[in-house]
Amino acid sequence: MGLRHVTVGHDIPNDINVVIEIPVNGEAVKY
Repeated sequence: MGLRHVTVGHDIPNDINVVIEIPVNGEAVKY
């Protein structure tokens, strides 16, 4: 469910990498 926000990671590629590495924990709410 958090992988869908990966498309909005054009301005913050650093934050997107974190959101893709923590979607398994279920606590990846770093928009």
